[in-house]
Amino acid sequence: MLLHLDATSMPDDLRLRTRRVVIELLEEDPHPAVEVPVPADGRIRAPADDVMRDPESEFSWTRRYEALPAAVRSELDTMWDNPADEPEDLATRYEDRLGKLGP
Repeated sequence: MLLHLDATSMPDDLRLRTRRVVIELLEEDPHPAVEVPVPADGRIRAPADDVMRDPESEFSWTRRYEALPAAVRSELDTMWDNPADEPEDLATRYEDRLGKLGP
């Protein structure tokens, strides 16, 4: 684009303004890197790696859940099947537990 601007006749003020816009666009990162913690617990590492490798894959959440070890699935099922909390509190406990399985 910058080469095109040099080769095209246009008023100097328009050329400078266009260069500034092009340079600004090149400097901005529209997709900044996001740090995602990787689970340390081997029981959930494989499903997490699958999600990180291809978040939009055909490997459904159901299949990811089924890939967890039976003990982990059982613990998570018990939390949902016998809720002692309000739904929001249950979701928080569930996420906390999954966090403890991670790093």
